[in-house]
Amino acid sequence: MRKFLKGFSDENPEKFNKEFIMSRSDADIVSYVKDIFKATEILDEIKVLDVQIERDESNFLPAINDHQYYKPILQSRLNKIKYKLQITPSEDSKLEPILVDEFETFKLEDFKKEPSAESSSFIIEREIYINKLIDKSFYINEGIRYFLIYQIVDNTTYGTRDAVSLKSLLMPITIMKRKSKLPAWMIKNISKKEDIYMDFPSYDTLLFAKRVNPVLYVLGKYAYNSLVTMEIKDPINRVKEITEYKDDSLIKKLFSFFNVDIRLGKTAKELVEDGRTVLRIRKQAQKSDGEPDEYDDENQDFWMYLSVNSEAFSKKDRDLMAFLGSFLTIHSKEKKKNNIFFTLENLKTPYFWIDKLAEFFTKNSDPIKRFEKIKTMLISLDRLMDGATKKILDIPDEDKKNTLNIIRYIMRNFEKLSQEDNQDLNNKRIRLYEYQLYPLRKYLSDQIYRVLNSTTRSKIILERMFSNLNPMFVIKQTIVNELLRYYNSTNEINLYACLLKFSFRGPQSINRTVSISQRDLHESYTGRLSLVASNASDPGLSGTIVPFVKVYDYFFRKPDYLKEGD
Repeated sequence: MRKFLKGFSDENPEKFNKEFIMSRSDADIVSYVKDIFKATEILDEIKVLDVQIERDESNFLPAINDHQYYKPILQSRLNKIKYKLQITPSEDSKLEPILVDEFETFKLEDFKKEPSAESSSFIIEREIYINKLIDKSFYINEGIRYFLIYQIVDNTTYGTRDAVSLKSLLMPITIMKRKSKLPAWMIKNISKKEDIYMDFPSYDTLLFAKRVNPVLYVLGKYAYNSLVTMEIKDPINRVKEITEYKDDSLIKKLFSFFNVDIRLGKTAKELVEDGRTVLRIRKQAQKSDGEPDEYDDENQDFWMYLSVNSEAFSKKDRDLMAFLGSFLTIHSKEKKKNNIFFTLENLKTPYFWIDKLAEFFTKNSDPIKRFEKIKTMLISLDRLMDGATKKILDIPDEDKKNTLNIIRYIMRNFEKLSQEDNQDLNNKRIRLYEYQLYPLRKYLSDQIYRVLNSTTRSKIILERMFSNLNPMFVIKQTIVNELLRYYNSTNEINLYACLLKFSFRGPQSINRTVSISQRDLHESYTGRLSLVASNASDPGLSGTIVPFVKVYDYFFRKPDYLKEGD
């Protein structure tokens, strides 16, 4: 056996992944910084002109930190990031479509307004310092050597039995499932003349600390874009026109987005057709005890009719069931158990959905203020899916065009995503610079949110976004990062092990309270993580990556976007 093992080892020597071990580079961190500043262009008033790195420390002026000169380059090795922005203040925010998709016929370019002659654009040129990587290994700050350890985080989603969370770089997007047993008096199969009492999978979206039905988000988006693109005939009665405006395409866009074959009608007769099942939906409110009010079974005022493909309905088509459950259980903010009952005319009225969605985000009853609040919310929704987040998501491109597409993707694949093994390394990835720059991303994100909620976008407000950004901001945040480790070894061989250290902790990762299962070993660790190297004070959550690990663009399994051979 020994002879066999020796022969096998000689023929198949272990190959250290030198490319991964020595993969750290200043150039990589610059690309992340560029993405962070590029994300500020969600504000029309900001345009990023240039972001570049300056490595020659002899050209640096003395950097001031807390009113004291920072340590000279012999004690702290730094790089300087120089960024240049064009700012064009505006008194009023622009009204233009948001989260535009292929189901909307207008062109976004038609609504992009050039700055007026009276607009006074100005240029901001500033710098921010980051640590210089020495020998592709460690940092030197105030004469002390530090090294960053790898952070292992969830690849795309983290699933539990009743919820799936997608980890964007700003905040998680969580879809929560709830069973919707609709009462028999609410939905009736007209084709078979029987009441339907069945479970429809229904979902809520947990975002901005609000639990909102995802269909309401989609309807709100289409409703907002519809009102933005409508032609105001009488400016004096603008509010009345907006609140009473009808858009027949709203229903078609909604069904097209979720890819469901549904037709609506006022009567069952107009929907009867071979191969289709007609359903009658209760559209009037019920009493507090859940029982319906007295109603005439033939009275059209109490019902709305829809038809679906019979085969898809009988086989409980995944997309159809998920949509129907959420569509029929759109709830209000005040009483999440009480559904919003709506008519066919309500569906065609954009402001009806603006008003219902605004309930979650404002108490102001002014229609224009509610409309503006929805605009701010949609922009915030849009910026969750920035360029950096799209790069790290290993899902089809069509499903990560924007945040609403992501929500639809999770709804469609909820059962599969919720059952994935969260401990499996195939469902995780490695990151390094993302968590180091997380404070900068969060700072600019908070500033953007503040501007979005401001009544004006003046020069002072926009300039303050960057004037308050201290040049040493990233350095100060990096030094206190729990994933930055002090390195005092005199034996350079130890540096090799330091470069491969990892942790499951850190920004946007597991909570302080850790379950035993999260500390346990998993079969996927074999050949990837050392099974014996672990921190005695935090067992199972930190250790060492084996030097011959195979990684693909910091993924443990090959993502779909990488071609064969990459």
